[in-house]
Amino acid sequence: MNHDGFGQNIEREVLRAIVTHCYNRIPVSDLKKAIAWYTDTFGMKVLGEPDEDWEEAMLYLDGGERLGVPNLYLVENQDEQRLAFTNTYTNVTHSVIDFYSANVEQMMSGLRSRNVEMNGVSGFFDPDGNSLAVCSAVHRGQVNKQDDTTSDSTFAK
Repeated sequence: MNHDGFGQNIEREVLRAIVTHCYNRIPVSDLKKAIAWYTDTFGMKVLGEPDEDWEEAMLYLDGGERLGVPNLYLVENQDEQRLAFTNTYTNVTHSVIDFYSANVEQMMSGLRSRNVEMNGVSGFFDPDGNSLAVCSAVHRGQVNKQDDTTSDSTFAK
């Protein structure tokens, strides 16, 4: 488990990122390795792991037990297709899931310090090649300024 505080700070950042989604399924080639990567990198917690009746792992961020807070489901499969698409006009590979951070560069720096493979200015890949990204876009009504604790977050360098 991550002991330097980076995951805890990312956890708060990511929580605000996908609050309009119920869940996202991410294809992975090795479920146990993927669980370790997502929990170590983002400070996520495991709510459920595969057993005889359930073939996915459900991870959540702090506060994820509340209604409306999204979860990530990791689904093991051998399909080579991963989460990403390429823009026909720019030939840029885009992410399907973007995580919110008030300080994109600081979050990206923390990911680079963990040797996470980068994809452009604010994108990165998980170990299975799923394209993820960080953004700081906030639209009217998404976050109240008095509730935005992410702007004061600090990351380990």
